[in-house]
Amino acid sequence: MANLIPLTVQEMRGEALGTATAMGLNTESIISAVYEPGDTGDSIVTYADGQNGGRPIKYLVNETLAATAALSSHLWNVDLFEKNGVTYTTAANFVLNLERVIMMYKNDATADATAKWTVWYDTSNINYAGLDSNTVDILIVDFNQDFEADAFAMFLVGHVGNTIAGTDTGRIDPISLNVNGNTVAFPDLSNSMFVRSKNIMSAIQDSDSNTRIRLKTSKPGFAELIVDENLAANIVRSAVTMEATS
Repeated sequence: MANLIPLTVQEMRGEALGTATAMGLNTESIISAVYEPGDTGDSIVTYADGQNGGRPIKYLVNETLAATAALSSHLWNVDLFEKNGVTYTTAANFVLNLERVIMMYKNDATADATAKWTVWYDTSNINYAGLDSNTVDILIVDFNQDFEADAFAMFLVGHVGNTIAGTDTGRIDPISLNVNGNTVAFPDLSNSMFVRSKNIMSAIQDSDSNTRIRLKTSKPGFAELIVDENLAANIVRSAVTMEATS
């Protein structure tokens, strides 16, 4: 589902190139992008490099965050309000990669296009972290678009909740999440969650006709996400066809 995008690189691994060089970078390997401190022109791209001992590398590129995000529908220039408890105030200050969203849910009933979402975000080199991994960041962001609507939900390729039914109601309705004995309660909002399919181990229907989804963790065991409605109703929330473009 990844694709190559062209970026003009000035520095790589902290070393300046003699001449800014056009490079094709793989979108799945792009972990994030931010502005260089004090600069809103050049961007710093954090990139998962399998040849670098498992450690991400940094590219300093000529493109702005908006220009970088515009190169692929997997990349979104968002307002980052909080990252692992640290707050931020600048608008359009972060590029995230939808392929690295393990789970995201809407925080409240705020008007859709200005709503904040909590995102469990995979920053691992392999892009397959367990929910409790230390390579998972907890972000609070505003996409500045209505991700409950089909027109934007479709871009979360490979996620349960991206069904395009023409009714804007294909998202998941979360109830609770248990991770290593810690319970996360969700806002009482329907049609408000996406879960990355490759992190799902299995799902069953319980006696209350809710669906219990087992999610991959890094520690032994699993996390359990309980969502409203029966198993069949939630299975069809995973689009059979890849309707979003690269």
